Amino acid sequence: MAVALTALREAMLDEKERWSDFTLAAVAGLSPLEAVRTERAMLVTAHANGVGMLLYERVGKVPLSRLSAAVFIYHLSDDMLLSCLAGTASRLERVQELYLTHDSLEWQGTPALILRHAGTRLSLALPRLVEFTRDVRARGDGTKLFTLPFELAEEICRLRDTEVMGAEADFIRTLVNIPTTVSDDRNVTPTSFDFRSAEDFHAGLLYWHTRMALLRVCTRLYTLDANVYATYELPSPVEAFIELHLLGKAIIRSSQHSRQRMGQIRRRLYAQSLLMCWGVLHDRGSGGEQSACEHQVRVWLLSRIDDLLGSSVALAPQDLDTAADLFVGGPLVGTFRAFFVTGSKV
Repeated sequence: MAVALTALREAMLDEKERWSDFTLAAVAGLSPLEAVRTERAMLVTAHANGVGMLLYERVGKVPLSRLSAAVFIYHLSDDMLLSCLAGTASRLERVQELYLTHDSLEWQGTPALILRHAGTRLSLALPRLVEFTRDVRARGDGTKLFTLPFELAEEICRLRDTEVMGAEADFIRTLVNIPTTVSDDRNVTPTSFDFRSAEDFHAGLLYWHTRMALLRVCTRLYTLDANVYATYELPSPVEAFIELHLLGKAIIRSSQHSRQRMGQIRRRLYAQSLLMCWGVLHDRGSGGEQSACEHQVRVWLLSRIDDLLGSSVALAPQDLDTAADLFVGGPLVGTFRAFFVTGSKV
């Protein structure tokens, strides 16, 4: 390992080798290294930020390839997480289309690829929307920037065009429903999805949880000013509620598959997806008491997220409440970072 790290440092100092696909892949491979060593599904920010920097800076310097596009997709969920925690827009939003043109050409036209690309665009646009929403919630409606999150939300919602909606339906139809065999999961969902591949699992979860995050932000914007909200082409509260319910069911029915052996990044992706489900229950429960069924789901979500992250500090409902609010424009707080992130500052 010491030899490999020395070689990588030398490559980073070389103007030509710094931008090569192999250097990019090597840095990406290092990003979960500490997490593997400590048996925790945590994000090592020094390496993750390095991947993001390389992905952005190499555009225009070297031709992009399928390998670099694969690293780009690999890094997406971490990029969204880091950007939202830092309260900033993602710089990769500006170069996404260049990478997506090189992504898995043999998948062209398949529902999984369409959803993966839709989830990509959502995950890169959401940090900016969260940033705008946070600013408006903090400053109130006495600012010229008040309509910015509404305008951006409308723009992002348009990403769900007829092609994406068709891919959603086709993708669900390709999933095989099997009996849930894990007792903890069976208490919540009697049937589970059997994904054909890890790539299909990744594509589905990437799209479902980012779409869920978008709808939750829309709900917050409606609460902020229903009259302004009505002037934009945004989902109504009823439409958002129905879709959130369907997305949540899809994520929960993926739990059994998530228990299979998989890499750290997909464990974090599923943990983020479950956090979005928690957020929906949190939003619904803020207006009154929850039903016994909702309480059971919350207990299950808490245990699954804790298990997926492998945190040395047990999570509490208040931790997830805070985190769920942060990803829809709530205040920036540092305490939740320890559950997803280790190493240097975000």
